Amino acid sequence: MTMMVLAPPENFTNLSVYDVAEGQYGFTTNGSIVNPSDLTRSLSDVTSVKITHSASNPTSISGINWGLYPAYPDIPSIGLTLSADVWIPSGQDTTVNPQIFRSVDGTVTDGVYLNNPTTIIPDQWNRIWLYIPYDSISNKNKIVVAWILGGSAGTQPTWNMWVDRVMFSNGNTRDSWAAVTAPTKVSAFDPLTSGAAWTLNLGSPGHDGIVSGGVFVAGAVGGVDGNYFSFARYNTPAARNDHYIEGNFANRVPQAVPGGLMIGGSATLSEYVVAYFYNNKIDIYTVVGGIPGTSTLQVTTPWTAVAGTARFSRTGNVYTVTVNGGFISSWTDTTHAHPRDSDHRYTAMSSNRTVFFGFPSFSNDWQSHITADV
Repeated sequence: MTMMVLAPPENFTNLSVYDVAEGQYGFTTNGSIVNPSDLTRSLSDVTSVKITHSASNPTSISGINWGLYPAYPDIPSIGLTLSADVWIPSGQDTTVNPQIFRSVDGTVTDGVYLNNPTTIIPDQWNRIWLYIPYDSISNKNKIVVAWILGGSAGTQPTWNMWVDRVMFSNGNTRDSWAAVTAPTKVSAFDPLTSGAAWTLNLGSPGHDGIVSGGVFVAGAVGGVDGNYFSFARYNTPAARNDHYIEGNFANRVPQAVPGGLMIGGSATLSEYVVAYFYNNKIDIYTVVGGIPGTSTLQVTTPWTAVAGTARFSRTGNVYTVTVNGGFISSWTDTTHAHPRDSDHRYTAMSSNRTVFFGFPSFSNDWQSHITADV
C-alpha cells in the first residue's frame, strides 16, 4: 500500500478537501487510476478519479486511499467525518465502503479499522460518509490513512468506480460537501505614495506613521526619552495563510534601532510575527497583546546590514527572511506559538525611533511595498 499526503486548499483549518478537478488525488489500493477519467460529472466537465479493479489480484477489493494533512491528525472531541462522491455503473457490485485506520500514535501496531459499508444507487453520483467518533477509552485518536473501497473479493477486472470531492471535516457532518474554490491570490504592489491603502494609527499613540512620496517613515518624535513604534498595516489581507511582505530599505540601511516587517497579523495587529532588521542581526519575534505588546524572541541571526530588498514570508509553519533574494534566517513554529488561520493574514511595516537623553536614533524606513500569497 502506498499513500500520498495531500495538503488541503486554503481556508480550511479544520477540513481537508480533495477536489479531483484541481488535480488532487491519492493512490489506489489494488487498482489503477485513470485520470482524466472517461466519465465526467453530469452537466459539467469536471473530471473524476476512475479506479479499475486489479486483474492481478482479483481476490481483494479495490479503492483509493487518502492521507490527511497534516499527517496523522488528531480526531477532535466532536469527532471527524470522511465523505466522498462515488459513481458506479449499473450491473456491478454497488457496495462502497468508506474506511479509516486509527491508532494511538499514528503507527499500525495498535490500530483499528472503522467502516461504513454503503449500498449506492448505480449510474449516478452518491454522497457516502463515515463518522469517526473520538475514542476516550483507548485513545486511538490519530488517523493513519483513509480509503474509499468498492467491489468485493472476486470482483472481475471490468469493475470500475469513480470518486471525487473527498472531504474530512470536524464533527458529524454526514454527507455534506463544502464547495471549495481556492481564493484568488493576492499580489499587491503599493508604491507608497498615498496612505489610503494603509492603516497608520496602530503604533505608539501620537506617532502615526506617514506614507508619502514613495516611502513609509515613522511619525514625528518629540524630545521625551523612549521607544516610538510607527506601524503601517496594509488594508488588504493576504488570501492565504502562506504569504509574504517585501520592501526596500529606504533612507538608510538597518540601524541599531530596527525596522520591521510583519506577517500573520490580526486586523488590529494585536497578534503578529515580526522580523526586525538591525545593523548587525535579524530577530524574529512573535507578539501578542497589541503594540508593542508582549514579544517573544524566537530566533536571532547575525548579519551585516546592506542596502536592498527584504522579504519576510510564511509557508506552512516556517517563517523565512531573505535579503536581496538570499537566505538570512528562518524559524519553524513547531509549538504553534502563533495562529495560522484566516484571522491572521495581515501584513505590516514598522519604522521606529528611539530618543535617549533627548537625542533621537532612527531605524530604516521602507519603500516599494509588496504583499503577496505564496
